[in-house]
Amino acid sequence: MQLSERVISSTTTRPDADIGWFAARQPAVLRFLEDRLVHAGRLWDHDAYAVALDAAQRLAAMFEEALGVPAQRISHALLERAEEAVLSEGQRAAAGAAARDGLAARQPALMVWLARLTAEPAVPLSVDETRALGLALAAVAYAFDEVASGRPVSA
Repeated sequence: MQLSERVISSTTTRPDADIGWFAARQPAVLRFLEDRLVHAGRLWDHDAYAVALDAAQRLAAMFEEALGVPAQRISHALLERAEEAVLSEGQRAAAGAAARDGLAARQPALMVWLARLTAEPAVPLSVDETRALGLALAAVAYAFDEVASGRPVSA
C-alpha cells in the first residue's frame, strides 16, 4: 500500500492533533525517538525531538487515513529492525545498488516528504541532529509501513 501524495498533503496540512492520544497509542515510538534524539549522549537541545514527535504523529495520521483505521501498535524491536534496514538500504544506495524493496521503493512520495522535512525542519538543527532526525524518522516510517502493509522490514 503506497501512500498517495493526496494523503500525505492532507495529513501534513491539518492542525496539530492531540499528542497525548499519539503517546498512548504508540509509546514505543516516543521512547525510540527520545533514545535517538535526546538520550544519545549528545549535547543537543530537544529541538530535533520536537520536530520528530510532530512528524511521527503525522506519519501515523497518514497511514491511518490510508487504512481507514489507526495503525496497530509498533514495538521497540520493530523500530530497531527498521533502523537497521534504513542503514543497510543507505549503504547499498551509496554503493550504487538499487533497493528492490526498501522504503524508497515502497513509499516514494513519503520519502520525498521526509527528505523535505529533514532538509528544512521547522527549527534550526545542527548537521548531526539533522542526520539523526532523518534516520529516526525513516525507521518510524518503515515500521508504520510494515504494520500497514504486512510486508516485513528486513535489514
